[in-house]
Amino acid sequence: MTETRKRPRAHRKKASDTNRELTDYIKGVAILVVVANHFLNAYVSRQYSGYSNGVIAFFFVLSGYGLYHSMQRDRGRLDPRSLVRFFRKRFERIYPIYWIGYAVYLAFGIIAISVVELFAVQFTQPRFLWFIPAMVQCYIAAPFLYAAFRRFGKGKFIVLSVLGIAVLNVVFHLAEVPTVKVWSYRGVYMSHILLFAIGLALPSLLSGSLPLKGCSPGHARVFLGGSLVLFLFALQETTPRAHEFPGSEVLFGSLLVVSVLLVTYHALLLACKVPLMDIFRRVGIYTYSIYVFHGLFFDGLNRIGLIERHGSGAKGTVAVIILVPIFILAASLLEEIVSNRFSMGKAVRNWRDNIFH
Repeated sequence: MTETRKRPRAHRKKASDTNRELTDYIKGVAILVVVANHFLNAYVSRQYSGYSNGVIAFFFVLSGYGLYHSMQRDRGRLDPRSLVRFFRKRFERIYPIYWIGYAVYLAFGIIAISVVELFAVQFTQPRFLWFIPAMVQCYIAAPFLYAAFRRFGKGKFIVLSVLGIAVLNVVFHLAEVPTVKVWSYRGVYMSHILLFAIGLALPSLLSGSLPLKGCSPGHARVFLGGSLVLFLFALQETTPRAHEFPGSEVLFGSLLVVSVLLVTYHALLLACKVPLMDIFRRVGIYTYSIYVFHGLFFDGLNRIGLIERHGSGAKGTVAVIILVPIFILAASLLEEIVSNRFSMGKAVRNWRDNIFH
């Protein structure tokens, strides 16, 4: 959600380009589910709550996946100069758009000023765009996770990551740490860090399984279909309406983590054809700005009377469906403008290439 890039040239498509398009596709589908669920939950009925939060899991995995390639290019050094460069890049990527959104939310009186929220370090039950403080945690851990990955290799790194989170959960449960954002995600403490860590190891796992690439569509349907069914089941069982029993939060939260990793792994491994690739891939390039500003988009429609909280009928829903593409175009252009340091010509060219070519 926090990476923007120019679309690879079509006439020299490589396997890495296909994976890049698939990751953008997954992110595009995920962000549209998030936007749709937030609209339904806030402006139609609360019976739809809890689904977007679970879909966000894909962004943790894919953020780790994308960051691996970035750190590979920089060789993942941990010396002071390299760490400063790493955190400066993350700072420049996250905060300018975040601060624009924050300023607009403040101007409309939607939120109150808070220093910890201003810098997205409200790690205990953040009221504003909770995913961003969660990603800040991931980025703080990223250089050290990458160093551990290089030190131990993919197998030991994954085992140690799982064991580390398991031990942390035991300690936190004994200490009765509240299961609140962003210390807990879907009932499991720091599971977003685990998703991010496994995502960091995902490129290495995929490169070790290359002989299985390009398998038959039948196999692709079996692997992806089974993973998706498991994910949808875990997603439903981690919503507020799920039937609870002792340990159910941890059980189904863990199942959600596993299923998200399986869906992502098999989708990238099999590189199978997916419906509406061009549409969702283009949306997936600009998920960060869409996430930051979609709440403002809905609030604006509410202020002018097109939709109303928990009372929007068919007319309001149709208005949202018609206007969402315009919102996405505007948000994506703003993201390019900010990413290119307000160089309008370059921003418009990149935006046009990514969206229309």
